[in-house]
Amino acid sequence: MVAYIVLLLSTALASAISRRNVMRHLVFWLPTIFIVGLKFEVGFDWHVYSERFYDFKAMGLADFVDNFWFIFAVSAQEPIFLIISFVSAKLFVSYEIFQCAFYIFFVWSVFRLGNSMGKTNVVAAFFIIHLFVLFTLEMSTLRQMISLSIFHIALSLILKGRTGKSLKFSLLAPFVQASSLMYIIPAYWVGATKRKAKIWLFIAGLAVVVVNAIGFSQVLSAMGGVFPNILASKIEYYANIRTNGFSLSERAFFLVFYIIAIALGWKNRRNGSPQIRYVATLVVYLSILALIGFSIQTFRNRLLYEIVILVGLMLFTKGVRFRSVARMALIPMGLVFFSMSLSQTSSLVYVPYQNYIWYQFMDKESDGYQRQQILRDLINR
Repeated sequence: MVAYIVLLLSTALASAISRRNVMRHLVFWLPTIFIVGLKFEVGFDWHVYSERFYDFKAMGLADFVDNFWFIFAVSAQEPIFLIISFVSAKLFVSYEIFQCAFYIFFVWSVFRLGNSMGKTNVVAAFFIIHLFVLFTLEMSTLRQMISLSIFHIALSLILKGRTGKSLKFSLLAPFVQASSLMYIIPAYWVGATKRKAKIWLFIAGLAVVVVNAIGFSQVLSAMGGVFPNILASKIEYYANIRTNGFSLSERAFFLVFYIIAIALGWKNRRNGSPQIRYVATLVVYLSILALIGFSIQTFRNRLLYEIVILVGLMLFTKGVRFRSVARMALIPMGLVFFSMSLSQTSSLVYVPYQNYIWYQFMDKESDGYQRQQILRDLINR
């Protein structure tokens, strides 16, 4: 737990140091790479990716090519992610170095996106990001993190007026993690519907009421074969099979969060900066989409990842209206959320914290797999 507190404090400290001071970069980058990038067998999904990585390390190129579609069908992982994993298994000595490299890629992508928005204190934005998504996006969901990193590059290109080039990156992201379509479609929808924004926002608001009244899974069933088979199967899995109940207090917490996000976006829909205006509108659309699928925890959480990043960047970008009020609300909420994440039953997969460097040099034995088994037993009760 101490490691996570150090991460928050170092991020807050680095955000207050002048951008011209080299200490700012050291205070921010060293803890985040060491603590998050070089984590060792902590988090929810590491064992799945780690086992696949070492399978690929023992596999030859010819076997990988010949059996690619079989591996794709059995693993239920997207094709470009499988290629990334195979190539990385040949380049990196261990899975931990692989995940660290792509965590650095993720952090860099957020900096690229923030810099394309204007005068943004991206380091300060990471304080918000850590509070809400450290234990999920940053510590656990590798595929989602890589696909979001690619999406951030696409979004930064959109903000620079290079929409055509952005499409190349946007088309890659769903083949790393299919759920990135949740962000990609609204991102291009924002640019295509500026003049009709109010109409679409009204329709989206109406959809929130209707879908939550009828039920998300019932609406999907009524839509039949609208979605491609691979996407339809994932939607079916998260809507009907992998259902997770959540308490009334949790429901209220996230409802307040999305309302604040919508308010922040709405206040900046006519901002003088076209970049801020675009991101603000995207935040509104994504938040409404999250409310439409509010009853499905996985759907809501995956949208939360990107909404938190965009809102975090907005909160520390000059010229954004309502940011002081939003900060006063979201920072305390984030601290509560962070504390609750450390105290809930499932926190056993990242508390106590383990680090790759000291486990390698001290030759310690990890209990990562035992913790995963305890978690599975808790879920299956």
